[in-house]
Amino acid sequence: MATTTSPLTADVRASHRKVCESFMDSRTTPFRRQDLAAKLYPLTTPRSRDRADILAKKLMDELAKQGRIIRHGHLHWQQVSKSRKLHSGREVPELNKTVTMKLDTRCPQKWAAIDMESGEVWMGDSKGLWTRPTTEQMAELADQLAPSRNKRR
Repeated sequence: MATTTSPLTADVRASHRKVCESFMDSRTTPFRRQDLAAKLYPLTTPRSRDRADILAKKLMDELAKQGRIIRHGHLHWQQVSKSRKLHSGREVPELNKTVTMKLDTRCPQKWAAIDMESGEVWMGDSKGLWTRPTTEQMAELADQLAPSRNKRR
C-alpha cells in the first residue's frame, strides 16, 4: 500500500519577516533565494530546509510585488535602489549602510543640522553633542536661512 505525503506548507510569521528585513538591510550585492532560506532555516518548526525554501520564496515574491527586489540574472536577485523624498520634492539616494558625518570645530554651538526629509533641527551644544534647539535658537536659525540674509556682511 502506497502512502501519500502531503505537500509542505509554511505560513509566514512576523519573526520570518523580521529576519527577511534584517537580511535585506545587510545585503549590498546580488543574492540567491537559498541565501535567505539559510537565514530562515533556524526558525522553521520542525527544522526543514524545504520549509525554509518555501518561506524564502513566499517572502521574495512579496518583495518583488512591492518592487523592492528585481531579477539579476537567472538565479540572483538584487535590491532596487532606494531613495528618499525631501521636503522640496527632490529625491536623493539612500545608501545601504549608515555613514558617520564628522565635524571638527572649536565652537560647536555655532553649528546646526537640518534633516531635509523630516524637517528635524539639531544644534551643537557646549559638549559637542547634538541637541534640540531652543525657541531662541530656532528664531536665530530662521533668520539665518531667510532669503534676505543670503548676502555676506
